Amino acid sequence: GVIDGTPAASAGLTFGDTITALDGQTVNSPTALTALMARHRAGDRVQLTWVDQSGTSHTATLRLTAAPPA
Repeated sequence: GVIDGTPAASAGLTFGDTITALDGQTVNSPTALTALMARHRAGDRVQLTWVDQSGTSHTATLRLTAAPPA
């Protein structure tokens, strides 16, 4: 899912979209995304690529924020 008010939501990601790359690095699993995100801190700018439910690819540059509480 996508949490309202986050940079991902502001960029247009919605429930059911699939993240395919972060800063040009392929994301092929949740574990891969977690590993790539671990290289960044709040305030960093990253390029995110995703495919929406209709199969259209999108790319946006986001400024990361702190993770929401668990």
